[in-house]
Amino acid sequence: MAKQYQVRKSNDWSRWLAIAALAGPLALSAAAAPQPPPYGYPPQAPGYQGGPNGDWDRGQQYRSPVDQTIRHLERIASYESRWASGHERERLDHAMRHLSEFEARYERGHFDRGRLDDAIHDVQHVVDHNPLDSNARRILVDDLARLRAFRG
Repeated sequence: MAKQYQVRKSNDWSRWLAIAALAGPLALSAAAAPQPPPYGYPPQAPGYQGGPNGDWDRGQQYRSPVDQTIRHLERIASYESRWASGHERERLDHAMRHLSEFEARYERGHFDRGRLDDAIHDVQHVVDHNPLDSNARRILVDDLARLRAFRG
């Protein structure tokens, strides 16, 4: 004689409860994972502290507003290089080069207002024509105000 097995029916809700208890935390952690920002540009970089420039200036000591603007442009260029057109990259390079030229002369004791005006114009050109996220645009606008105040 064949042995008969009795099929035990469990409550469906208890099975679903067990599945939800195991799968729930995984689903929530996947949903809470940081999503990449559009265009590879972080509007608020990891560790953003919420200050006027957030993570951009954390731990930085700048010699002048010119140095600060150069560092901000370098940071934008590092993110923008993945998707920027040649013209956008060229605008960034011109602004950084003119600021660096001014800074080199300034550190030797020569304040060249004409070079600073050219550099300010280049940074304004980046703000006006490059596709920047709102945080980067705000920071460069603040940098422009500091440069103009520095120029006197």
